[in-house]
Amino acid sequence: MSEVRHDPVTGRQVIIAQDRANRPHAFVSDPPLLDDGDCPFCVGRESNTPRAIAEYAPPRPSAAEPWWIRVVPNKYPAVRELNGVAAASPTCTSTAKVNEIDRRRINGHAFFTAEAALGSHEVIIESPRHVVSVTELDESVMRTLFHVYRDRLTSLRTAGQLAYAMAFKNVRPAAGASLAHSHSQLLATPFVPPQVELELSHSQAYFADHGQCVFCELLRSECRGGVRIVAESANFVAWCPFASRCPYEVWIAPKQHACRYESTDSARLDDLAALVQQLVGRLEAVHPQAAYNYLLHTAPINESRELPHYHWHIELLPRLIKFAGFEWGSGCYINPIPPETAAEQLRA
Repeated sequence: MSEVRHDPVTGRQVIIAQDRANRPHAFVSDPPLLDDGDCPFCVGRESNTPRAIAEYAPPRPSAAEPWWIRVVPNKYPAVRELNGVAAASPTCTSTAKVNEIDRRRINGHAFFTAEAALGSHEVIIESPRHVVSVTELDESVMRTLFHVYRDRLTSLRTAGQLAYAMAFKNVRPAAGASLAHSHSQLLATPFVPPQVELELSHSQAYFADHGQCVFCELLRSECRGGVRIVAESANFVAWCPFASRCPYEVWIAPKQHACRYESTDSARLDDLAALVQQLVGRLEAVHPQAAYNYLLHTAPINESRELPHYHWHIELLPRLIKFAGFEWGSGCYINPIPPETAAEQLRA
């Protein structure tokens, strides 16, 4: 039986349609990227990437492991580097000023508006070894990775010229990865992305009506019921959302209210790293070679206030089905696996 579910955070609608799981080729398989023996992210090939913005070394560096994690500018960036964030024109004193100038120069009609795509686009290389899955990373390196996210978000926030920064990970071709070597990206923009803006506006409206953070209320409800809980640690809860957009979608959020990831202390980040590594392992046990994205939603970096209505979180989105005409045309997702079923399988 199919049903329409409403997401309490964003208000979006999702159709849970179990019968569609029985279609031929309902789930896609994504073969791993071939290793051509010349991976630019492997140790000894550092000259194949732009110069590192930051490097994190092991306690005892060696020729085989001179670094644990490297952060480099994306060789093919989605945005042009902004002055004060990386290297751009010294006349660029603020995002607002640059966008105003470019908007006047580009626009030819009131219907068509555009401005320069300014920001920062970084690649976080997660191991000197040719590691494909984060389940292959040493625990200490995995912990360091989540500290790197905090460091880079803090650095971009301190620069003070951009509105939002998102850390995200693409794994395997179906999820947008062009290289097999385990890596993440961080993309900062002068605007808050629409999906995050939707979360911010809906959570603010909920807070205005109820005086409570919708995420905190959601966590309490999920933990009471338990049917969609996948795993829990000392500081975090992982669950399959009630209105999951795709099979085995998992959200991870801190138990205590916090709007900003970069304010998380090191002990909690270590706890989070272990939980995320465990969850990816569970997903790969259910669907070996699963393509997936995970992404970090946090408060805008140009927002100095604490936000009592917003709760930072990570979304793990497996790419096991393909979105087709209805999804693209309606903006409404069809998911053939109920989240209760998905959570049960991931727990097992």
